[in-house]
Amino acid sequence: MMHGPPLHGLLLAGGEGSRLAADGVATPKALVTVGGRPQLVGLVEQFAALGCASLTCLVHADLAPLVDAAALATASAGTPVRVVPCRTPSSLHTFVAGLAAVPPGPVFCSMVDTVMAPTDWRAVHAAAQRTLDDGADALLAVTPDPDDDDAPLRVRVADGGRVTRVGGDAAAYALDTPVLITGGVYAFAPPARAQAHALAAAGGARMRTFLAALVDGGGDVRAAIVPWILDIDHRRDLDAANVYAATWGRSSGRFRPRVRERPGILPAGDTTAGDTTEEGDTTAGVMELEGHDQTSPAPCRITPAVVSPARHGRA
Repeated sequence: MMHGPPLHGLLLAGGEGSRLAADGVATPKALVTVGGRPQLVGLVEQFAALGCASLTCLVHADLAPLVDAAALATASAGTPVRVVPCRTPSSLHTFVAGLAAVPPGPVFCSMVDTVMAPTDWRAVHAAAQRTLDDGADALLAVTPDPDDDDAPLRVRVADGGRVTRVGGDAAAYALDTPVLITGGVYAFAPPARAQAHALAAAGGARMRTFLAALVDGGGDVRAAIVPWILDIDHRRDLDAANVYAATWGRSSGRFRPRVRERPGILPAGDTTAGDTTEEGDTTAGVMELEGHDQTSPAPCRITPAVVSPARHGRA
């Protein structure tokens, strides 16, 4: 049951998509086709279905004239949606400009190039609502590191799901199993929103700097662990996203992301802390979603698995 105010939705599309363009994809990143529709339209539809109180799409000023406002209005299914053009010098400034356009209250935020399965979106949103209702400052969607991300933002998650470190080189995480990275999806309580504004005003320029400052400053930052998150930086990512999207809703041959067991930490959609996996052994962790049915509104049951994730992650 939801006790706190519903989350406002924020979609960030302030970048230029230069890496995708360098791979020969002429369509702006926010408008590439994933699952048969423009990515931004699909995200608006997803956020509306999650129950966001409002939807704000912050887009690069050059992209704004290309956005189909009517398609967004249809996708939002009655949820208020607005497109705000921007020209910002950094990821943090883009985020802060987006926050300035969002009504007061908690916010659920995603980069425009993030691709997750519908059940994972529902699980992360539910975890965000529950976590912020409980008084946390923020929630980060994280995923196992595939070792092929251009600039991964690594995070350390303690037993119980609290984020204890953000950033640092690979050596600092050499003993983590698995190594986790951010996936481009976040939720922030009002105090964290205010901290982002203050950091940008003080000269901060990167979203990852803000996330690290939240944790280093003693903020209560939690993690929702998702088996598979893609971000569309290159043509290969776009191809992978469409292969993945084609599996959503199938009743057979379901795509089953595989990740290592991590004792003591629940995946975003798990509500069964202490599932018994062997006689006398109760665990909760980053686990395979057994029979991961993308049409089911309920959390899927989990069973232990061995990691074999594909490409994902970013801040």
